[in-house]
Amino acid sequence: MRDLTDDEKSELQQHCIFCQGPDFLLGPVMMDLAFNIYCVECRAGYNVTHDTLSWQLVVEPRQTSQRALDALTGTGDGSFVMADATTMLSRIREDIELALRRFKIDPKDIPAQVREFERRVRN
Repeated sequence: MRDLTDDEKSELQQHCIFCQGPDFLLGPVMMDLAFNIYCVECRAGYNVTHDTLSWQLVVEPRQTSQRALDALTGTGDGSFVMADATTMLSRIREDIELALRRFKIDPKDIPAQVREFERRVRN
């Protein structure tokens, strides 16, 4: 796992940074604040969250089998949530904004809150 560069983060908003594939599957969601998405073509996995935070590459291309990807991204009823990068990230942003309101978190305070959390974890 590694953080994406600003250029990679920008590129991901249009397509996969490895194969330029436009379509992604939605994977696990963490409290509506962080989302894993997987490229349909090369199966690279990314963790995306609020725009003010770093995004991560969580699975290198072709490191996940199609069977494992199906298990990660399936909804339980045999269907999948798939969309192009622009649509997927737009929906994710909407979900994050709703979660921030629900948890009463001001988006401008997120970086400071993350640093404080990381400091507490280290100590």
